Amino acid sequence: MGQKNKQADNTAADQQSGDNNQQSLMTNDNMNQVRELLFGESYRQLDQRIAQLEANVNERFQQLEDQFQRQLQNEHDSREQAIAELERRLQQQAQDHENRISAVEDDFRSALAAMDKDLRDVIDNLDQRHQQRQDQLTRDKVSRGQLADLLTGLADTIRPPVAVDSDQSA
Repeated sequence: MGQKNKQADNTAADQQSGDNNQQSLMTNDNMNQVRELLFGESYRQLDQRIAQLEANVNERFQQLEDQFQRQLQNEHDSREQAIAELERRLQQQAQDHENRISAVEDDFRSALAAMDKDLRDVIDNLDQRHQQRQDQLTRDKVSRGQLADLLTGLADTIRPPVAVDSDQSA
C-alpha cells in the first residue's frame, strides 16, 4: 500500500504542477497580450525601421563594395596598360639602339673599307715608284758603263797621242 500512496501523491503533485504550469502559461499569455496592446505598434514600427536601416546599410555596403571593385579593376587595368606601354617603349628603344649600333657598324665598315682601299692605293703607288726607281737605277748602271767607255774615249781624244820615240825616251 505504501507504493500506491506514493503514486497517488506523485499524481497529485504532477497535477498540481500541471495546474501551476497552466497558470504560468496563462499569465505569460496575458503579459504578452498586455505588452502587445501597450507596445505592439511601436515595436512593429521599430522592427520595420531597423529592418529598413539594415536593408539601407546592406545596399550601401554593396554599392561601396561594387564601387571599390570597379575602382580596383580600373586601377589594375590602368597599371596593366602602363606596363604594356613601358614594355612597348623598351622594345622600341632596344630596336632603336640595335639599329643605331648596326648603322655605326656599317659606317665603321665603310670607313675601314675606304681606308683599306686608300692604303692599298698608296702601297700600289709606292710599289710603282719603287719599281720605277729600280728600273732607273738599272738603266743608270748600264749608262755608267757606257759613260765610262765614253769618258775613256774622250780622254783618249783629248790627250795628244804620245809617240813613242826611242830618242826622247832616253
